[in-house]
Amino acid sequence: MTGRMVEEVWEIGVKVEDGNLTKSGLLNSLELILGHEKGKVMRDKTQALKHTLQVAASLNGIAAKDFSHLVELLLVS
Repeated sequence: MTGRMVEEVWEIGVKVEDGNLTKSGLLNSLELILGHEKGKVMRDKTQALKHTLQVAASLNGIAAKDFSHLVELLLVS
């Protein structure tokens, strides 16, 4: 996963400018995430993604079912 995916596609984060983490860059990112409407949208999308992942990873979720299916395929082979 790249910073571009997180920032531009999923819109759940802010990438580090020029690949260097600086104090001013960190402060600007925190201000954006905590103080602006775009940050609220990011937090909302993050919560929705968290819920989706929790459902998928639950005992009867799709991830568990896919894993069980994989094990069955491996045992049959």
